[in-house]
Amino acid sequence: ERVSMLERDGEIEAAARLSNALYDWGDRRSPLLARVFELNHLVGNPQRADKALRDYLAGTPDNPRTLRKAAEFFELEQDLEGTLTALVSLVRVAPSPPAVEKLARLYRLHGRFTDEEQL
Repeated sequence: ERVSMLERDGEIEAAARLSNALYDWGDRRSPLLARVFELNHLVGNPQRADKALRDYLAGTPDNPRTLRKAAEFFELEQDLEGTLTALVSLVRVAPSPPAVEKLARLYRLHGRFTDEEQL
């Protein structure tokens, strides 16, 4: 609740510090993991955002919204395997033409023709 209040008041860095502290103390509830990811992404801490996102995905692997965000984040971080994993999962749980097209383009771009044909 305090993290949300800090965010609402525009105290993004303070919210990130508090959410990080809770995370470091072992809090792995999905809503907190989502906040740790979002806040660290906003304040420019991609390593912590990445770890929180991976923890979040481990607990909620079939959430289409999270998988879309994960694919976008991993692509920004130039993490090809993370991007592909998120897109494969997204296509599996919520297939859509844009997701399938993106996955096919990445397969082709990186010479993964067998994966592209299977898709």
